[in-house]
Amino acid sequence: MKKRELLFKNFVTERDNKFQSFMMKSRLTILVCIEIGSRSKDDAITFELLCAEIPKYIGSRSSVLSVLSEGVESGFFEKTRSSEDKRLRQYQLSEGVKDWYFQLMKKVDDEYSKNNERNEKRI
Repeated sequence: MKKRELLFKNFVTERDNKFQSFMMKSRLTILVCIEIGSRSKDDAITFELLCAEIPKYIGSRSSVLSVLSEGVESGFFEKTRSSEDKRLRQYQLSEGVKDWYFQLMKKVDDEYSKNNERNEKRI
């Protein structure tokens, strides 16, 4: 089995990491985690923006809200008030989850870079 397939298999089947188990529950939880994880602290995402970014066939507004609520309750997401509009709530990854998430994204980037280098050598 190639390294990237092994990495992917381990990621999908690993159950020791609670955030990873939460993230892999469904396509919706994966997308919510990626949308939240891709934002900086100054650019945290709101519920309305999440609903606009995630296709409706993947998750309804109530489903997105359920994922957010579970993530906050489990300590995976932090929910704060917007400094610009106090009515808005913003979501970001909690400190305990950020390191794991960024390590995963670095592995994905590294694998992507390796594949691009291989493809360029073939041409």
